[in-house]
Amino acid sequence: MNLVLPLTDSEKAKLLAKAQAEGTTLEQLVGHAIQPILDSIPDQSHGRKPKKLSQGVVAHLGPSPSAEDIDEVRKEMFGNFARDDF
Repeated sequence: MNLVLPLTDSEKAKLLAKAQAEGTTLEQLVGHAIQPILDSIPDQSHGRKPKKLSQGVVAHLGPSPSAEDIDEVRKEMFGNFARDDF
């Protein structure tokens, strides 16, 4: 994610100078500065049940029919239908 901060030219210069003095990048410097804020926010994923995959929802029904089985049933079902020959 990108974050845009409205900084003055003086503020940008100060941050760049500090990053260079510490031998790091501006992104790493700012990332290190906001880490305590991120650490103080509880993780929202805790306490929630993991979502069930759709495959697991129908697993009790057994394996799905093969393409050949489906074709065979179609032939049986629609074999007696009249055809429109134009």
